[in-house]
Amino acid sequence: MSVNAGESSQNNKTVVNIDLNQPIIDILEELDDYPSSTQFLLSGSLEEICDLVKARKSYREQR
Repeated sequence: MSVNAGESSQNNKTVVNIDLNQPIIDILEELDDYPSSTQFLLSGSLEEICDLVKARKSYREQR
């Protein structure tokens, strides 16, 4: 997968690093691999984060 994601342990919780400078569909597929309680460390611009939230909502509605 082309998403630059890495995992680290912080206070016994999994923290997943996700680079938002990737195609949104790749990011959405990566997010689907983790439960909603997972903590994510997102890197990228605020615009990319807004686009990701909109795409995630649309993606869920299509499923």
